[in-house]
Parts: sequence; structure tokens; C-alpha cells
Amino acid sequence: MLSSNLSAVDYNPSTHTLIVWFQNGTVYEYYGVSQSVFDGLLLATSKADSTTDT
Repeated sequence: MLSSNLSAVDYNPSTHTLIVWFQNGTVYEYYGVSQSVFDGLLLATSKADSTTDT
């Protein structure tokens, strides 16, 4: 799980586009995003998942 609001994220390295899907169905596209920013987002969500109490 990415967060209570995020459903999924994807990255297109050829266009430098970050795509974020939210639980409510909204989709955002962010242009000009570097691979390192996307990698950092994945790392941050991974760390958040590992510290979440279930």
C-alpha cells in the first residue's frame, strides 16, 4: 500500500512523466520528473509501509 490516498504510481523514463493514481479515481501526471525523484518516491513509500502498524 502506497498510502491511504494513493492507489498506484508509474514512471515513463522516455518522457520523464510521473503518473499518480489516487483512491478516488483522480490521476495526476507530472512532467519533467527525473528517475531519481521517482526512485526516491518509491523508497519513501516503501519505508512508510515498513513502519506502519497493522
